[in-house]
Amino acid sequence: MTLAVLFMLGFFRLFNMSIIGVYTQQLIIVAFSTFMCLHGVLIQDPFLRKENAFLNRYFIFYSIFLLMVGSYSSSKYGYTVEMMFKQFYLPYLLPFSAYGLIFIFHKDRSLVPFLSLVSKIVIFMLGMRMLSWGLYSYGGILIFPNLLFQYEGWIRDGFQRVEAGMLFGIALSYLTVQAMEKNIRGLVYKLLLIFMVIFLLLVTRVRFQSILAIVSIVAPFIIARSESRGSLILKIMSLSLGMILLFFNYQSIVHFLSELIGDGAYAASSTVRLDGINHYFSLMVQEKAYFGLGYLNPSNPIVGILMARNAWSIYYIDDLGLLGSVVQFGLFTIVTHLLLFIQAIKVLFKSRKISDTSYFAFLLSLTIYMIGSQILLNMFDKQRIFDVPFYLATYSFLDVNLSSNNTDFAFTRNNMME
Repeated sequence: MTLAVLFMLGFFRLFNMSIIGVYTQQLIIVAFSTFMCLHGVLIQDPFLRKENAFLNRYFIFYSIFLLMVGSYSSSKYGYTVEMMFKQFYLPYLLPFSAYGLIFIFHKDRSLVPFLSLVSKIVIFMLGMRMLSWGLYSYGGILIFPNLLFQYEGWIRDGFQRVEAGMLFGIALSYLTVQAMEKNIRGLVYKLLLIFMVIFLLLVTRVRFQSILAIVSIVAPFIIARSESRGSLILKIMSLSLGMILLFFNYQSIVHFLSELIGDGAYAASSTVRLDGINHYFSLMVQEKAYFGLGYLNPSNPIVGILMARNAWSIYYIDDLGLLGSVVQFGLFTIVTHLLLFIQAIKVLFKSRKISDTSYFAFLLSLTIYMIGSQILLNMFDKQRIFDVPFYLATYSFLDVNLSSNNTDFAFTRNNMME
């Protein structure tokens, strides 16, 4: 799984030559995931079976979703077998690597060691991306071009933008718990969190994700240490009210962040998103597409016309967040998203019942980031889909191990803070 993380975080993009192509990387991960899935089904360890229980239920429905959407999309738009395999099935099979993650968590008797390793890799790659961006933007020096120009023509305010990469939310939530320690180590992790937010503001230059990251960091500090149920409820209500006010006063927040990073002309991107939503939902109403319009790949001539905004541009599905999945998959979004959201909230409330508050803090941050990000950052988009197995494995594993009846696994604050 460590190799899979290096693949998906772009570690091999540090090298000028392409060692292994993107499709080959995904194929290796999917092959490993298939093996671990079979291992999870056939294994005789009863506790590992319990830890895989949610995954098994989820992937039964998910497999049906893949088959039905794949068949419908292929027949409707005339996709070739090769295109469907590379563009649809390979990315959408990556969530099955959750079985490999569960096995690692089970073997370590904790999710902490592997999440610690993943967080270190995420921070390292963010550092390399910022270094490449800074040298190019202010010194005209080009290093790590495969990282810097991963998305061609992705420019804002005259600066090349660089995506933060996958597993950003996973690392953010883990480091948030680390930062709650009142010592030098906690200070170091606070500085790392500040670095992550600055990266979003300056290098990726995104407004919404920056706000979301700050909320995901602040919420555990406000809520996780509540001593009484009344205090907890009051803080949750206050935080919810604050988020509602932010939502309805979104333009003011946009203006603030726009001024902060040097340009106030961001309203156009929001307008394009709203136009895109209206465009696609009008098509769904016309076709009575209760199960969506199917997988949309603009390289296909038929789909390109369907997605057209004007003669030279299209409405990008990636810009619509969760609604992008609703447009393509309709009611199947209950399978891809809602089942996971329900499980996440269930496990979050379960974590509140144990004495170790670190897991509640971690899950609170992770759940806020995961669900909140879907407004504009759909986790099933290709640039984020490797987040999904981490979400699935975390909530499936902790659902069993946070049980008050389980005495085999120790979930202590010291363990979480390793």
